[in-house]
Amino acid sequence: MHEWTPTKLNITTMKSVKNTSLQGISIPFRTPEGVRSIFLAPKATASVPDSWESKVLLNLVKRRMAKVVNVVDVAPTPVTTSPASKRYNRKEVR
Repeated sequence: MHEWTPTKLNITTMKSVKNTSLQGISIPFRTPEGVRSIFLAPKATASVPDSWESKVLLNLVKRRMAKVVNVVDVAPTPVTTSPASKRYNRKEVR
């Protein structure tokens, strides 16, 4: 079993779990504190820590009843934008 350890960069990874079926699903996860179950309504999404494991979730993904996307939370970096270029209208020369 794998334990969650914080990284030096203070990055937390999460799993986004989406129920793609037309029925509600209860998914049990194995957490460091014990077993925790999450209910997902049809077409609902939940975020759980990446360290949580579930054999039921892997089975649902194989059966295409659920999707899992890994999401990385990183500190936002500033975005620099260049100023908009000016448009000059040419005057007709006669």
